[in-house]
Amino acid sequence: MNPIQKFIWLLVVLAGLATAAAGIRVLAGPPPDFAWNRQLRVPPDLAGKIWIGCVFDDNCKGACQQTLRAMKGLQETAVPPLAMDVLFTRASGLIEDEATRIEELYSHVGPPKEDPSSGEVVLDRISRLGDWKLTAEDGRPFGQADLAGKIWIADFIFTRCSTACPAMCKGMEAIIEKLPNDPRLRFISFSVDPDYDKPEVLQDYRKIWKEDPRWRFVTGMWVYKLAYEGFKVEEARPNPNATPGNEFFHTQRIYLVDGEGQVRGHYLYDYEEPSTLPAMADAITRGARALLETPDKVVDHVHDRRLFLVDAQGALRGVYDSTEAAAAARDARRLALTPPKLVSVRSLPRLNAVLNFTSFLFLSAGLAFILNRKIGAHKVAMTMALITSLVFLASYVTYHIQAGSVKYAGTGWMRTAYFAILLSHTILAAIVAPMALVTVIRAWRGTFDRHVAIARWTLPVWMYVSLTGILVYLMLYQMT
Repeated sequence: MNPIQKFIWLLVVLAGLATAAAGIRVLAGPPPDFAWNRQLRVPPDLAGKIWIGCVFDDNCKGACQQTLRAMKGLQETAVPPLAMDVLFTRASGLIEDEATRIEELYSHVGPPKEDPSSGEVVLDRISRLGDWKLTAEDGRPFGQADLAGKIWIADFIFTRCSTACPAMCKGMEAIIEKLPNDPRLRFISFSVDPDYDKPEVLQDYRKIWKEDPRWRFVTGMWVYKLAYEGFKVEEARPNPNATPGNEFFHTQRIYLVDGEGQVRGHYLYDYEEPSTLPAMADAITRGARALLETPDKVVDHVHDRRLFLVDAQGALRGVYDSTEAAAAARDARRLALTPPKLVSVRSLPRLNAVLNFTSFLFLSAGLAFILNRKIGAHKVAMTMALITSLVFLASYVTYHIQAGSVKYAGTGWMRTAYFAILLSHTILAAIVAPMALVTVIRAWRGTFDRHVAIARWTLPVWMYVSLTGILVYLMLYQMT
């Protein structure tokens, strides 16, 4: 045995050890355990496919972009390739079904949660008020133009009210106390009783409460239009069974409006439970301070940083943070390699590994037989190794015609090792294919001297190719 043959046999031993180690690592890993199994409605283009989706706000320039990058990385590196679906929360030209699909998804997994570590303050864009004009307590017109660029807090009251309204005004006082004396702040109380609450009545009512020139009392015939269409209030109307002090129904929410006239928050104050006032006041002052002091940290939605894995039957099977894209790809791979049918295109990589292992077993048996001078058994074993390798070649070609090129998703030293093994496997596989055929033919023809001359080279190379075929499968499909 010359030095080159010794080196080839060393490679065979090392490939065997590496394959055994990789197999042990895969077998020792946790079995597939999908905690989720919730059925979803699936669009026609994703029916019958394994796919990963995310929820994305198309106005977002922050964390949603990170989620999209994770999706793009999965699309480029997932093995096998996966379908992707992005559900938009604010997309222009939004398909009618989109919001329903998101609502259905969140009914299973819950809505996204805020990330306190980001320092972001979430204030939704509830509505835009547009241009409006009413009359203030001083008898002068007062409207959106007077509040342009200001952060303001509003409530709805009427001066004859004997129950909720005094409590609402006390709540407004508590909020004013908590906020800085900033000229960019305004406080507006809208009266829903414009026929009675004339400017002089509002002027007198204003004197009851905290004296602050930023707090204005406003009403007018268009106050209901502003309430319903602008603030989206639940209720603001005359009480059909009016009693003194209860002439009107009106919302008990306090509203936060930004400098562009957009309602950014509505906060319910239960006046019958005074203990709820501090929490409400804290929430609304937090939002107002954020708009004043850190507007760059104010966002209009909670980032959904999750990835959702759905199987080919439309069942939700996994929920992952966008930083866990590798885990999502791993579980998608497990789903893909557990086909619904005994033999399918998706099952071929595993079949190929089995064929490589079977070929290696026949080669090992053939080596043992020839060392023990069992010529007949040796011929049968080597012929079976050739047949197995040919079946492998047909299966390998079939899979890659159907699935295309499969990218390796590993990183670091594993990536370097993978491509080194793959390169040697590919080159030697191309060389050994004709060598194996010639070797077996010479044996069956009885030209043993010529058979032995080539067999000494063919056998170790063939065993190395079989072993590295298994190793490539484990590294590509099971270990990344």
